[in-house]
Amino acid sequence: MDDRTTLNAEVETNGSLPFLDVLVSRFDDGTMKTSVHRKSTHTDRYISYNSNHAPHVKKGIVNSLLRRRYNLSSESSLKNEIEHVRSVLSMNGYPRSIVDKVKNELKKKKKQVDTTTLNEDPVATAIIPYVSTMSERIRKILWDYGNKDFFQD
Repeated sequence: MDDRTTLNAEVETNGSLPFLDVLVSRFDDGTMKTSVHRKSTHTDRYISYNSNHAPHVKKGIVNSLLRRRYNLSSESSLKNEIEHVRSVLSMNGYPRSIVDKVKNELKKKKKQVDTTTLNEDPVATAIIPYVSTMSERIRKILWDYGNKDFFQD
């Protein structure tokens, strides 16, 4: 191991132990629950919704925060975590409607897996610079013809 590598040992406090991004809580009856763990240095700052970034980047932030919530939280922690995500995104200028839209999309995806597009290869791939509104129109045209695109920020 490299001499510059340091290892930290976490100690259980009040029946809870942080492990990576998960806070594992142990109860007297032997049950455990998990919730999202944020370090004390976490700032809850994300790309502002009013910034000049592609809409899919902003939607991706919402998507990753909500997916993290679903993947790491026990059922009993889900409601608190969604309220935290809504609050944090609101502080960063995100409208509540985009959070609700992505949340509903994730619920639908969880219920059904679309296997029809898993094996389809794009006809071509285009890397285009992101220019507000114009790039979204180009993306739609590319997708209509079975092409894949990437925005270059």
